[in-house]
Amino acid sequence: MLAAAILQLPRSSATYEALAALRNRVWPESPTCAAWLVRSDAEREPGAAFERVAVLDPGDPSRLAAVAERWRLRTTSAEPHRFFTLEVDPAHRRRGLGTALLGRVLEDLPAGTPCVMGCETTEDRPEAMAFLERRAFRPVLRTASSELDLAAFDPARLGDAARRAQAAGIVLRALGPGGARDERLLRGLHALHAAVLRDVPGAADAVCDPFEVWRRAYHENPDLLPEAHGVALDGEEVVGMTQLWASQASDAILYTGFTGVARSHRRHGLATALKVASLAWARTLRTASGRPPVVRTSNADTNPMLGINLRLGFVERPARIRYERAPARTA
Repeated sequence: MLAAAILQLPRSSATYEALAALRNRVWPESPTCAAWLVRSDAEREPGAAFERVAVLDPGDPSRLAAVAERWRLRTTSAEPHRFFTLEVDPAHRRRGLGTALLGRVLEDLPAGTPCVMGCETTEDRPEAMAFLERRAFRPVLRTASSELDLAAFDPARLGDAARRAQAAGIVLRALGPGGARDERLLRGLHALHAAVLRDVPGAADAVCDPFEVWRRAYHENPDLLPEAHGVALDGEEVVGMTQLWASQASDAILYTGFTGVARSHRRHGLATALKVASLAWARTLRTASGRPPVVRTSNADTNPMLGINLRLGFVERPARIRYERAPARTA
């Protein structure tokens, strides 16, 4: 049972180093680092009501035994939504830490503000799934995760998609290093992102960040790879986009960002053409070991992008499962 106190963590370099170390013990397949966590916190909206609490390792107070985070989601839903993460060091499980921190997350809410609480785990963690289900959380969305080995990727195999786009008068280009200074182009990308986001399965209630917040998070982020940020233009209108992101924690992994095509231009291979060009550029990169990196992505099972990624050669990995618990109803 829990004997140590639950503490609010300060935003200090020691906190971020300890948090990164804990996450790498909990999620070794998805490495992170303190620098990424610092930036992630800096990009949070002031109104997100973000909180982070933890239990220290009793044998070494510089280490975290468990941590929980909670914040408010921006949605169009009439019912407030909050999301949380809960991570317990494998060496400290079955000691009541997760239960205690979850209690803090669920109970320490402003009075009179019932809300939907959500979190995620992966389908290869049955203990985590059972933990949530015993506490009235129910799975609401399965998001397939997949990975592409760029060393085996052949851009020519799907080159016809680019030829179709060009024949239709669509210009495919990379954002490039100078693109982040082109405000009209960025506003076009932001407008497309906001419009397409509503069509993403599982994100119907999501709200795109305001332009300045979005620009800081995307185009002032050192992890964004501008040469792998594809843009599709019909005249001056931005009608498609895709992104790849580097990982500060590992040069062996890249991550996809947001890929979307305007409704008026779908079913013509634009998403495939954009992704092929982006991946072809990434294939020229080399890790410290001398081979191309792998690319990781995730898509809801009902998202057509999953089929595109599988045709590109992505191989499925354990999926993410989103759980939610609705607020108790009073008669």
